[in-house]
Amino acid sequence: DLMRVSDRAILLLQHIDAPELMISIEARRARVFARHQQTQNAIKSFSASIRYIQAIRQDIPISYAQGRSNLREIIDPVYLGLADALLTHSEQSSPAERAALLYQVRDVVEKIKQNQFDDYLGNRCSSVAASSNKDSGAAKTLSLAAGTAVLYPIVFPDRLELLLETSEGMVRHRVAIKADQLNQNVAAFSSALRANQAYQTLARRLHKVLLAPLEPDLAAKKIQ
Repeated sequence: DLMRVSDRAILLLQHIDAPELMISIEARRARVFARHQQTQNAIKSFSASIRYIQAIRQDIPISYAQGRSNLREIIDPVYLGLADALLTHSEQSSPAERAALLYQVRDVVEKIKQNQFDDYLGNRCSSVAASSNKDSGAAKTLSLAAGTAVLYPIVFPDRLELLLETSEGMVRHRVAIKADQLNQNVAAFSSALRANQAYQTLARRLHKVLLAPLEPDLAAKKIQ
């Protein structure tokens, strides 16, 4: 089956030092684990794929089409897959472990944003290169003042996940909206703003999915 083929490929490639192929094979292996609810194995394989990405990312030939690089097509799904596996694993964990896993998800999401930032600048050496040297160690909480929060939206193909970090910790909310619909709503809102057209209805659509689910937490924690 696919898993046995992947395992054999990994054994062969380890002898010939082909990290560019290991990226896709480990990611494929991780997705098979995820489909079979083996989340810890999925996390290990996604993490292995990311290590190979970091080892060779400066050497990956890069090209652009419609303002987006082929590098994003390679690495974003791997980071997003790891975030998804960590969220799934958090649902099966103790409260203390769940909190630690949510912080790991936050760090993965931040790496995706760094990738996008460098892609926008067309410079792979700036923020990502600096951040990739800081990957070791456990995820850390932010030093947030009372009344302050940071929101991390994570857009998956089938849903939106919201992580809200405050001085008291991290909370998670899941919103049932597909990525295509959310992207359409965002595009319509931004187009209305640029054209100086009425945007209130479009703004309410985004508020419903991005902020309304968090309002009880924002009020309880007196977020300003």
